[in-house]
Amino acid sequence: MFCQKCGTKLEEESNFCQKCGNSISQPYVSNSSSKENTIKYQEPGRGTLILVLGILSIVLLGPFVGIPAWVMGNKDLKKIRNGIISFNEKSATKIGMILGIIGSSILIIIVLGIAIVVSINLNSANSISSNRDAVISDLNNLAALAHEYYAKPSSMAGGGNSFAGFSIPSGLESNGNGTYSVTTARTATTIVFQGVGAQVVSGSNKVTVNYKVFVPPLVDSAQVVY
Repeated sequence: MFCQKCGTKLEEESNFCQKCGNSISQPYVSNSSSKENTIKYQEPGRGTLILVLGILSIVLLGPFVGIPAWVMGNKDLKKIRNGIISFNEKSATKIGMILGIIGSSILIIIVLGIAIVVSINLNSANSISSNRDAVISDLNNLAALAHEYYAKPSSMAGGGNSFAGFSIPSGLESNGNGTYSVTTARTATTIVFQGVGAQVVSGSNKVTVNYKVFVPPLVDSAQVVY
């Protein structure tokens, strides 16, 4: 450093020229890195920890570590903006928080998807079961009509101890529960009804029940096909 008035070489920390007495002003040196290093922050950053938690949430553990990364990252980013935590922690903190959000959301979406599928399957199973019960109930009614026909004398438009001439009355061949028909040739001692429900069990197969009607003391029986 030299005196601006007389050009004499001066000591680095001199305030006056030893030769001419000129006042020497010290130059201002800006060093942002030095300034950054001398700042004393109130809290240490957790950027590395948050980043690790965020990565783990994507790779393995979902919201178990993703939610902590999300919450911690959000808090620390606010402190970084307020100067409480060093700005150098921002990148790792922000990336970790975003990964935590993604990791948590992925598992939550998967769980919700599974819950929806299970709910749909349960509702479908309940609908199928209800439809099957309704079809069997209708077949019971047809069986009662067949027994009534069997017991009625032929002179009164009955079967005269035979099912051979029985047919499903008009209006009872179909309803909201399903459609009904006689599946085998009628005999004097037996008749078989089939009910096809409205609910699909699998593929193109709907609820189907075969109902065999016998002359007492044999007991009528329902056989579930689908």
